[in-house]
Formats: sequence, structure tokens, C-alpha cells
Amino acid sequence: MSTPIPRSFTLTTAAVVGLLPFAADMYLSSLPAIGAEFSAPVWITQLTLTGFLLVLGLGQLVAGPVTDAVGRRRPLLLGLGLFTVGSLLSALAPVMSVLVAGRLLQGVGGALAVVIANTSVRDRTEGEAATRLYAVLMMVAGFAPVIAPTAGGFIEQGLGWRWVFVALTVLGALVTVAAVRFLPESLPVPARSRFAAREVVVTYGRLLRTRAFAAPLAALSALFMMLFAYIGGASYVYQGSYGLDPAVFGVVFGLTGVAFLIGAVLAHRLAAVMAARRQAFAGGAIALGGSALAALVTASGAPLTLILLSLAVGLVGLGIAEPALMSCCMNACTPAPAQPPPSSAPRSTGWAPSPPSSQVWSPPAPPSCGSDSSRCSPWPVFCWSARSPPPRSAPSPPRPAPPPSRPTPATDVQGTPRAAHAAGDSSPPLATRRW
Repeated sequence: MSTPIPRSFTLTTAAVVGLLPFAADMYLSSLPAIGAEFSAPVWITQLTLTGFLLVLGLGQLVAGPVTDAVGRRRPLLLGLGLFTVGSLLSALAPVMSVLVAGRLLQGVGGALAVVIANTSVRDRTEGEAATRLYAVLMMVAGFAPVIAPTAGGFIEQGLGWRWVFVALTVLGALVTVAAVRFLPESLPVPARSRFAAREVVVTYGRLLRTRAFAAPLAALSALFMMLFAYIGGASYVYQGSYGLDPAVFGVVFGLTGVAFLIGAVLAHRLAAVMAARRQAFAGGAIALGGSALAALVTASGAPLTLILLSLAVGLVGLGIAEPALMSCCMNACTPAPAQPPPSSAPRSTGWAPSPPSSQVWSPPAPPSCGSDSSRCSPWPVFCWSARSPPPRSAPSPPRPAPPPSRPTPATDVQGTPRAAHAAGDSSPPLATRRW
């Protein structure tokens, strides 16, 4: 029987996972104000988002193998510390370059924190307990991107953009204190493995040369390029072209995230009746149609309501396609029956799990490939797959040897002589019939 998981562990792990959606979405309504204060063009201001996401994704490529070698607790506390320092540096930034540096620190710290938070769940739980705990992380991943932009919009409108990062600093400090208190080391020294950088790089290269893996990964990347183009430009369009104030923008942006959650629920239903490739094609077609419709209605000068509805259709399609494409990637690199994923596999979409994505992983551990309106990305799939055996490399299992022949009894199980069957009854004896 598995050891009961303390509620403090569950709440603290969920808080760690929830930091990243807040770091990415909470300040989006402040982008125009940040650019105006530093007299920076739009593309420079957007580096605060692009740099954060880039470092977050690349960091997960190495965070898993590193934590397998050195343990969980110290890298987790280091990551949370970097996140908190980066948030404070962003709040006090005198120039744009310092703000970008603070965001990069947030991304590095977040990459460590999100990987370890999810793998510590894998270390400490299994079976039904792991499923329940990952369900909590899924809920946090789903609702944090809806709450974060709304909260950030009201803070920006009432106090200014720097206070958004002050709030993130406070959140980071509180989560760090909670992690020190409630998240012990979950990977004992005998269970740790050696970090071999060359093997990791070689495995990544082999995966990228595998068409069955690279094709759905490219499709997934393209879909999220569409998504993050919307995320990076939404504040400028909604506030600059349509006159929304930061608070209203936060509410509108948060509501569009609900569309992705609807797509995730539909994907969960479709997975039972539709193959992964067909589901991915259907979701991608819906995403393409919604995006094209949004472009058409925007060019025609339609009201904002129609534009939002069109974007919602595209996000529903993305929510449908994402888990199916992830499943295609996993199937391309997982031979035979799926084994439980390695304990250090970075699972979040982004950084948090999504309900449909749980169909991709083996039952004890739904992934934290987090799926929400802006969180999940192809990186967790790439990281996990790189730890898996290469496709088609596993030898076929040997055929079992035929059972040894046994002497034929004189009668069958009903006591009827075997000769009776040979003489008149053409049906086989009861003991040899197949039911």
C-alpha cells in the first residue's frame, strides 16, 4: 500500500506549477505601458515574453537529466530562487535590457521548478494516487491562465505594471518558503543516474531524423506559433485598436482561454472514438478555419465580438489537436506496450498537465504537459521522447514454446469414452472446445 500523500505536498506542488502561467500571462496587459515607459518598439517589448518562453523551453531539455543526477530538492529551490530574483529584478528594472534579463531569470528558474514539481509527484506516488494528484495539477494548469491576465489587468490599471512583478515576487517567495518546508528530497542517492550530455544530444538528433516523430512535432510547433503570435500581440490590438483598458483586456484574454479548455474536453471524448491522426487532422483544420475566419472578419471591420468568436473556434481546434499530435509523437518512439515514463521526463506543456494529454502517458502518471490557453508546448514531448528507446529498435519478443504433449486420457471430462466421439459424434470433446 502506498504512503498517503500529505495535503501540504499537494498544495505546494500545485503552487509551483501555477507560478509559470502567472509569470507568462499576468503582465500581458502591461506590455503597451512597458513599451511606452521605456520608449521601446513593439518587437523589443515582446522580447520580455519571447525570451521567457525560449529559456523556459530550452531549460526543460536539460533539467530532467540533470535532476536525475543530482536529486530534486536543491535544483527545485534553486529554480524557485531564480524565479523570485528575476521577478524582483523585473519590478525594479531601470531600462528595458534589465527587464529582459529579469524575465530570462524567471524562465530559467521556471524550467527547473516545473520539471521537478511534476517529477517529484512521479517519485512519491503511483497508480490511483498519482492520477489524483496529477488531476489537481491539471486543474491548476487549466484555470491559472484564466485568472492571471484578469488579476494582472486590474493591478496594471490600479497600480502600474511594476506592481505586477512585485506580486510575482511575493508569490515566488511564498512558494519558495513552502517548498523548503513541505517538499523534501524525493529521489534517493541510489536511484540517481549519471548525466551523459553526449548521449542526450545524440538521442535528440536521432529523434529529429525520425519522420514519424518529427512530422507531428512540426505540426504541433506550427499550431503553437499561431497561439503565441496571438498571445504576444493581443494586448496591443485590443488596447490600441479597440480601446480596451487593461482590466477589460485581462478579462477578455482570460475568457479566450476557456475556448482551449473546451477543446481539451472535446479531445478527451473524441479519443475514445477517433484515431489520433484523424483527431489531429480535424483539430488542425478547425484551428486553421478559425484563424482564417478571424483574419477575414478583422479585415472587413467586423465588431470585436465576431473576432473573439472566430478566435475561440481556432483555440477549440488547438485544444483538440494538441493531445492527438502528442500521442502521435509518443507512439513513434515508444515500442511495444507503453512503459511508465522516466521519472525525470519534463511533463508540462508547457508546464502543466491537461486532461486530454493524460491519454498519452501510461496510466500511473498523466503528463503535465500542460494544456491551457497558452501553456502547453511541444517541448515536454520532445524531452520525454528523448529518454525513450528509439523507434523500431526493440527486438520482437520470441514466440513461446508449445506446451509439452500430454497422454490422451481414455475418457473426456464428462466420462464419455473417446472412442464414442470417433465413432459417431463429430464434435470435439468438451475439454477441447473453444468458448
